[in-house]
Amino acid sequence: MSIVTLANPTVDCVFKRIFGEIEEILADLICSVKKWPAGHIKNLTYCNTDCPQQYEDDKSCRMDLIADLSTGEKVLVEVQIGRQNDYAQRSLFYFSRSYVSGLESGGKYGQLKKVIGIHILCFNLF
Repeated sequence: MSIVTLANPTVDCVFKRIFGEIEEILADLICSVKKWPAGHIKNLTYCNTDCPQQYEDDKSCRMDLIADLSTGEKVLVEVQIGRQNDYAQRSLFYFSRSYVSGLESGGKYGQLKKVIGIHILCFNLF
């Protein structure tokens, strides 16, 4: 295996090492995808990538990267190399779990914050 293969940023552990440790690099990726000007993101915080189960028999999930922006928005970043026929449904499941996790009991629906999904796929989804 060549060093190029080992350092391929579409490999999960390499991607997480590049974008999951230095906030500025992830902020640059998000700004590039969203076409925001450089420096638009003033602050971001990495979050736990495991979605907690409410009930023992709930489906669990682990996302590649999750970050909270200082604006209250949440950003999910997923990299998928291999084709998965149910990827659209899986990404919607991840999105919905993240979206509703921002609302506490008794909270108003208007308090829900925007969730931005960035999906880097090595296949055509549609």
